[in-house]
Amino acid sequence: MTYYKLYENVWIDKVCDQYLLFSLSDDDYIPYVRRMNEAAGILCECLVKPCTIEDLQTLLKKTYRKPGNYKKDIKVFIQELVKMGYIEVVE
Repeated sequence: MTYYKLYENVWIDKVCDQYLLFSLSDDDYIPYVRRMNEAAGILCECLVKPCTIEDLQTLLKKTYRKPGNYKKDIKVFIQELVKMGYIEVVE
């Protein structure tokens, strides 16, 4: 099973009702601050510890209390943040 988590130098915080993803990386490719929408912020809060796609899908279903399959959107979100260097794959 594949797990994902934020790198140790990356954290999420809520400031004035806005989710912000912070990075202390020296890599010029990674922005130091990235604003996230509510769903992305909730997912990133969970990704402080290792989580599976299924864990994240369950979290969104409980949070929004709407049936549906969030898996495709979560996979795209995870792939984007892995590519940008915010999330690591933990197997």
